[in-house]
Amino acid sequence: MGVTKALTKVAIEGGQQFLQRMGKAKTLPKLSRIVTDDLTKHIDANKGIDAPDIEAMFKGMVNGDDASYTAFDDFASTKMVANKYQQNLGDLERAVKPQQPIQQTQPLPDNTFEMGAISEKFAPFLNKPKPKLTDKIADKEAGASYLQEAKEYWAENKTFKGFKRFKDPATGQPTHKIRDNSKFNKDGTRSAKVRKLSNREIEDANRLRTEKEQSLGATTDKTRVHHRFELSFLDRIANGLKPKEKKEFFELINNSDRWPNLKTGNQDLNMIGTKGDKRFKPIHTDIHTLLAKAGLDPDTVDFTGATMQQRLDFLDEVAPLLDQVDKFIFNQMMSAKFPDQFTAFEI
Repeated sequence: MGVTKALTKVAIEGGQQFLQRMGKAKTLPKLSRIVTDDLTKHIDANKGIDAPDIEAMFKGMVNGDDASYTAFDDFASTKMVANKYQQNLGDLERAVKPQQPIQQTQPLPDNTFEMGAISEKFAPFLNKPKPKLTDKIADKEAGASYLQEAKEYWAENKTFKGFKRFKDPATGQPTHKIRDNSKFNKDGTRSAKVRKLSNREIEDANRLRTEKEQSLGATTDKTRVHHRFELSFLDRIANGLKPKEKKEFFELINNSDRWPNLKTGNQDLNMIGTKGDKRFKPIHTDIHTLLAKAGLDPDTVDFTGATMQQRLDFLDEVAPLLDQVDKFIFNQMMSAKFPDQFTAFEI
């Protein structure tokens, strides 16, 4: 009875009330202003239907659970963004448009970080549909049965480690595995989804390829977590180039005085952040938010068909934007370490 009442209470809470309750319970992780605002609107619009899931993620984040941080990043970049598009597409300031002055009902805080954006002349290569790989099991009944077995396995073992792979009934070959969503369903069962093995293989193969192509023989400490000039982003800028052209393009980026701040691949000068650094986790999330708003989202950029001159001109706009991100990262790291001397930016 008590659990039912609690869930009902969460379901009818507004966004602000939910966050206030999390704050009082000391289960509210540090969030940027833009994420807090978007989350409030999302909860209000959906009448708190997924508030229990958000609460579970918050509790994990406060306890330093890496899987909970990953789950919230996925949630923020899918459900929240999709909801925001539905509410008001214009509010997103699509990356293909240069930033325009916005009429503010209230002045922005003094510590608001304002990021530039890619100019409209590159619109033909921006805002492309996101490439998506499907993870669904073709046989819906078999897929539902596999998920149910996984939930029962977790209930008994409190982990999905060791759970069997799904095998294609026709070939007998394993095709899918279970991925933990790091949260619970409303009925108390562990939330999970299937992941197609071939999709992971494709993603891993692409990453290894881009690392090899862009690193130019250099290697780096594998504990570093963020590529300043993202592998997938540069790969999309190089789309359509022949192998020899691509190699020359990457060498030019690294050796030209035209962009002294641009390095590629796994070179030390292109790596930021350390695995396990809890201070860097929320900053890392904000970095990708800033990059997407500026038009530097690897999922929506595609220079297939562009001339070499257009690619080089594009880099002229990318380089100073990455400098801006560097300033943001430095300030956020220093404010986390010396809060009495530095004020964290809001975005």
